[in-house]
Amino acid sequence: MFKKKTILLLTTLSLTLCLILPGCEYIVKKKLRKAKEQIEELVEASQIEVIGFWSDGCAPCKRAKIMLMEAGIQVTWIKADCYNQGMVQKYKIRVVPTFIIDTREIQVRTHDPNVIIDTIRKRAQQ
Repeated sequence: MFKKKTILLLTTLSLTLCLILPGCEYIVKKKLRKAKEQIEELVEASQIEVIGFWSDGCAPCKRAKIMLMEAGIQVTWIKADCYNQGMVQKYKIRVVPTFIIDTREIQVRTHDPNVIIDTIRKRAQQ
């Protein structure tokens, strides 16, 4: 718990300094890039597969795609339409977006892309 508060405090402090000091944004971008690389390494090493169900007219689906892409998380996207009814029925999809991680260690089913990002980041810190 102490570590999380310290990291949050340092992140907040560094972002505040960026508003004051010129050239500081380079350091923040570097830290964000490092976090993205850690997530990518974890996904590759443990072969965590994220399955995302989406639909064409779904604005939250589009936002979720952007969020997960920016976080460096690879998602297998399955369009929830009449052509993929087998997959939709297999995973019992009722609402889009729906994200699923199912490995021996992790079982997550959510509509919130932040939960996927947090789950993979927590796994990277272990």
